[in-house]
This record gives sequence, C-alpha cells and structure tokens, in this order.
Amino acid sequence: MFPNGLKNASDKQLLNQIATGNVKAFRHLMLTYEPLLFNFVFKLVKSGMVAEEITQDVFLKIWERAADFAHVESLSAWLYTMGRNHAYNKLKEHAARRLREQDYADNQKQICDLEDQIHEKELSLLVHELVDQLPPQRKLIFKLKTEKGMTVDEIGQFLDLSPYTVRNQLTKSYGKIRKLLTEHACFLLIGLLINK
Repeated sequence: MFPNGLKNASDKQLLNQIATGNVKAFRHLMLTYEPLLFNFVFKLVKSGMVAEEITQDVFLKIWERAADFAHVESLSAWLYTMGRNHAYNKLKEHAARRLREQDYADNQKQICDLEDQIHEKELSLLVHELVDQLPPQRKLIFKLKTEKGMTVDEIGQFLDLSPYTVRNQLTKSYGKIRKLLTEHACFLLIGLLINK
C-alpha cells in the first residue's frame, strides 16, 4: 500500500485505491473533503438536509466510479464542480416542483370557484322556482323585498297593507322557502347515498 500511510497519499493514489474497493482510502478521502464540500454546497442551497444529500451523492459517485476519475488533476476543484452542479440541479428541481405545485393550486382554486359559481346559480334558480310556488300576494311581497330592495314600510305603502301584514307575509315566505330548501337538500343527499 502506502509506505507512510494514507496521510501522504495523493488524491490520484486515493482514487486508484478506491477503485480497487479500498474502504480505508475512501474513508480518508471523505474525512478530508466531506466537511469542505458540505460547507460549500450549504452556502448554495441554504439547507443542511439538502447539502448533506448532495454531499453524499457526490461521494457515492466517487465510490461507484472511482476508476472513471483517474484523469482528475485537482480532486478538490473537481469535487466543488460536482457539488455545484448537483446543487444547481436540486435548486432547479425545487423551483420546478414549486411551480408545478403553484399551478396545481391555482387550477384547483379556479375549479372550486367555478363549482361555487355553478352551485350559487343552481341555488338561485332553485330559490326562484320555490318563490314561484308561493301564493300570489306573498310572492309579490317577497320579490319587492328581495329583488327591488324595498323596506317593509315601502311595501306596505305600495300595496296598501300594514307593516305588520307585510312582515308576517315575509316571515311565512322565508319559512316556506327554508322548508322547501331543506327538503330539497335531504332528497339530494338521499340520492347521492343511493347512487354510491
């Protein structure tokens, strides 16, 4: 092996030894360069976990393909280049993933907004259908209140009715519509459960 031990081995000699499966040479290489590479990568990615992952990936590549790196003149420069390239790739992956997630979130929001608009329109149509089922005077009072925005007193004056009568008719209208909506919701729920 090395007459003076691994401490005096050149990077090229270490890579040659690693290529033969020498675990001690690999460990020595890691002890020498891992902290330096980790610190360098950490400054790029600003995440200890990601920097650790990249550092391990680089050293794993060295272990698996040490023979391919025999031509390397400056191992430290080569390690920094590998670390930088891995870091940039991770940052690009992260940015692309965040963009995909944002696009997905935006699409989901648009779908939810569209569904809300559809439900709102369906509910509005249903309420109109239910209002049409009210007796004629009650229906007129309800429409003057909800569609024209008239007050109880204004409706009373317009239809020559007492405010008490107008209020009473509105209360009955709201009660009837609420009851019909509840029944409709129950039928809808039963239909959904049956179709499952």
